[in-house]
Amino acid sequence: MVDKKKKVMIVDDDDGLRNELSEIMGSENYEVRTFSDGRKALAQIAEFHPRVLLLDIRMPKMNGIQILDRLKSGDIINGTKVILITGFYDQQKCKKITQIYGADSYLLKPFDPEELIKKIKAVTKENQ
Repeated sequence: MVDKKKKVMIVDDDDGLRNELSEIMGSENYEVRTFSDGRKALAQIAEFHPRVLLLDIRMPKMNGIQILDRLKSGDIINGTKVILITGFYDQQKCKKITQIYGADSYLLKPFDPEELIKKIKAVTKENQ
């Protein structure tokens, strides 16, 4: 049975990466919901109450920054940890974006599955 606290939402327009992330998180006993469209994800966040939200920074229609901005301004995320993911920016730029927009962490693509799990455990303070 999945722990209620172990819910993750993955929002990325790359089908392959979404599937890979979903498998990784499923193997760690997370309940997973995935979306390729930021607008659809935004509509489901309040209902699903994910503990962690993995957001791709660059997506068509609504990007990860726009989603994060809407979430913060609407007080929807209330305790949800946000990890931005991108393959377009370097570490320095990601660090700055994370600070400016109030995300909890970031990951640069490509990344190791162990690195993802470590980031999630760090932001949710699991095993501490």
